[in-house]
Amino acid sequence: MEKKQLILDGISVTYYEQGTGKTVIFLHGGRLRALAHEHLLYELAKQYHIIAPDIPVYGESSGPGELWTFKEYADFFNTFIKKLQIDRPIVIGYSLGGGIALYLSSMNKDVEKLVLIDSAGLDRPTGIALTRDLNRLWFYASHPQYFPVLLKLLKEFLLFNKKHFLELRKINQLRDNALNTATDIEKIKAKTLLIWAKGDTIFPLNTAGKFHSMIINSQLSIAEGNHDWIFMNEKKLLELLHVFIMANDS
Repeated sequence: MEKKQLILDGISVTYYEQGTGKTVIFLHGGRLRALAHEHLLYELAKQYHIIAPDIPVYGESSGPGELWTFKEYADFFNTFIKKLQIDRPIVIGYSLGGGIALYLSSMNKDVEKLVLIDSAGLDRPTGIALTRDLNRLWFYASHPQYFPVLLKLLKEFLLFNKKHFLELRKINQLRDNALNTATDIEKIKAKTLLIWAKGDTIFPLNTAGKFHSMIINSQLSIAEGNHDWIFMNEKKLLELLHVFIMANDS
């Protein structure tokens, strides 16, 4: 994918772009970066115009000087969309990126479709973030069939440098502040696909049920696995995304 950079409101944003067709903006999860999903993005770019930014604070993007709420992140990416002159984007958000995509779709009526994958933005994440990350790395290390996933996540874990650890407290506060969202969520008019892992212990399946009841034009698909299932079953995710993106709205 082609690596690009631009400056918005004093923040340096690194993003990756490839493909033609419908424009799909992909927002990655917390403690990750856009290229953590490189293979998924490459496959999507075979059929769509993919734009995948490193969310400010993560990857190679710089961060804001103060704590941002989901709404402020969404406002930033709304400006990002206008800067790149993107018309009728399809927005996909995973985990932390889902919380941002949620508010972005609430404020930007030009969003054609929204996909939330095991998304933040409504409930607090369960458990302690760092302990959870170490536990999941140990799980993958104990199961040889998941070694490729282990290597990918370990790489991301190590790339999560000192700067990011210092920002982790702020990110958790951001999530804690995202509890009174009903009014914003109910503003979403874009056709929405919720994809959730049955065994998600970070944002449990009942969170998906809440989103489903609050977003009028939404549908829910349930996948096997936990919060990291998208790394282990890319094929299933791609199938769900293709069907949803290519479906004709009537």
